[in-house]
Amino acid sequence: MSLDLALNQISSLLGRSDFVYSVDRIDEAFMNILLNAEGKKWGNPEFDYSLHDLNEKNSFWIGCRDENGDTIATVAARRLETASFIEECRSYQLWYGSKIRFTEPLSIVLRKFDRVPSGSIVLVGAGWVRPDHRGLGLSWALTRLAHYLAMRMWHPRWLFGITLTGIFQSAVPIINFGFPQVDYFASGYRLPGLSAQDIYLLTMTRQEAIELAVDDSQFLAERPHLHLDRTFGQELKAERRKVAPTPAAAQPLGMTG
Repeated sequence: MSLDLALNQISSLLGRSDFVYSVDRIDEAFMNILLNAEGKKWGNPEFDYSLHDLNEKNSFWIGCRDENGDTIATVAARRLETASFIEECRSYQLWYGSKIRFTEPLSIVLRKFDRVPSGSIVLVGAGWVRPDHRGLGLSWALTRLAHYLAMRMWHPRWLFGITLTGIFQSAVPIINFGFPQVDYFASGYRLPGLSAQDIYLLTMTRQEAIELAVDDSQFLAERPHLHLDRTFGQELKAERRKVAPTPAAAQPLGMTG
């Protein structure tokens, strides 16, 4: 019930802000949008349909359009059934499937899971907002749509996201994306054409996603005239400042073993 209510409220928020969105299967059109996305600095092979068996039953992407019909923001979600999410990452199969083999495994540094994440898992990512539409709260709205649609469709045990250092330090994963847990996850992650990167794991359990939907519903019910605009964007920015990690907290101390 809370998921449907939150979905309806966010849909209404986008509508009264003069944005239209659609939910579609991941295909060549989506890949072309990501490839040509203005201001997007790194790719998303984990959502590449040429590397993974993606279809309407196990994945989707959400595109937001302006009044001219131009795509100005995206996010995607993908369901996995796995015996070990950690091994999917260590072997790079999360990103490249079985078609591309890496001789050197990814160096996973996080050791704090009470149990290995397995079973039904959802990966949320490929988030992008066109530069001239940033600061309005679009990533807040679209990422939540992805969370709640994925929850309703697939009933996962876990939802994950993965990000780089700069986004981690901005606190965007917590405030805009809604993930309650963000941890230094791995070192030496490689994308073609980029130097090795540290990556951070965004984690949310099924129960935490339901609680987020309840909180979002209450937040939106108390603000029936809220719009996605610069004012809302500044509110989100202020909230990010409250929880942004200090340089010391951004280090992987205490997370290896």
